[in-house]
Amino acid sequence: MIQILKVSENISPRLKPYIPIAITLVKQFGSNLEVVIHDLTQPHQSVVAIIGNVTDRELYAPTTNYVLKLLKNPGEESNVYKTTTMDGKELKSSTTIIKDDNNFIVGCFCINFLIEGFSSTIKTLTELFLSPEEKEETTHNYEKFNNTIHDVVNSILEEVIEDRNANFDKISREQKIDIIRELNERGLFLVKGAVEIIAEKFGTSKYTIYNYLDKVKDSKLSNPLIKSR
Repeated sequence: MIQILKVSENISPRLKPYIPIAITLVKQFGSNLEVVIHDLTQPHQSVVAIIGNVTDRELYAPTTNYVLKLLKNPGEESNVYKTTTMDGKELKSSTTIIKDDNNFIVGCFCINFLIEGFSSTIKTLTELFLSPEEKEETTHNYEKFNNTIHDVVNSILEEVIEDRNANFDKISREQKIDIIRELNERGLFLVKGAVEIIAEKFGTSKYTIYNYLDKVKDSKLSNPLIKSR
């Protein structure tokens, strides 16, 4: 029995065939597994299906900081990594990009497996059975599973400012441009509404933010590989 099964009534026909696969995976691996299907033609409300529950998200939640970065910097179409949620849950996660027949990105299929309780056992078995050469370091990411676009923007913005040890009340114009450059590299401006939220945080207009984007020589707010509705 699947404890959590949420599917948007408006899910794209291109993504709907993945739902039975997600249901099978959760039935197979139980309550520690969650599968989330994203419609990346609308990153600001991308979650269109949730099977299982690990990250406590709702339908139409925005995409994560990790997926935004993948969209901005396309590479491997399937990525496996460890991550930690904001409330401290340890996860083994994967993200697989979904493309249409024209090679446009239309969505992604994300698996989150809760590994809390298994970590110490895994470490013991690894030390026991693997040689040093066989022990591969798994990439660790701090993926943020937010339910609103404001939370996504604020969490990424706060992280960028903290990385620079900047005082939010005393940020110079040059620092703002540098911050906009970093936010752009992380794919934040692929999300509808991000410009307005950042403008409000900076106490300026959205036109000033667009001007900053022009200055970092990347004012195009969409990825040519991402399919628009």
